Amino acid sequence: GSGKSAILANWLHRRQRNATRARNSDDFVFWHVVGCTRQSMDVNNLMRRLMIDLKQRFELSRNVSLTQARLSWDLPRFLELAAKKGKIIIVIDGLHRLESHEGENGLSWLPLEFPPNIRVVLSATTGPETSSRQSHILSELERRKWQVLRIKPLEQFVCRSIIESYIKKTVQDD
Repeated sequence: GSGKSAILANWLHRRQRNATRARNSDDFVFWHVVGCTRQSMDVNNLMRRLMIDLKQRFELSRNVSLTQARLSWDLPRFLELAAKKGKIIIVIDGLHRLESHEGENGLSWLPLEFPPNIRVVLSATTGPETSSRQSHILSELERRKWQVLRIKPLEQFVCRSIIESYIKKTVQDD
């Protein structure tokens, strides 16, 4: 409800449009929306999909493991190999919905550090109504000293103004 997904989608859309205009679309963008399908909520499916995409894009010779136990071990190696061949942006929207089979914090699969050519953008819902698991995710990100940007919900009058402006523009365009 605060617009995190919309912000990310618009940012990625603008980034792609600007890269296309500048004819500089060499960056590899991996975007994963947690919760869009049942499979998207499983951390092992996320890691496997990321490694398969990295392997294809950067023509890596390393094989993607078929065993779930090896995925979190192999992920940093895939990232290191791919980062040597290009810039990578990893966007995971809805981190709090990601289901992990490895324990309480749910972030043990995520490397503590990334190679210089890799940027990671994560979104998660937190707040008074969130679970202890969601609060733990935020605590873990802060413990890692990762930059955290908090987005507050819009005031009701701002929401109303946006909706009215959109409806007015839509009616005028039609």
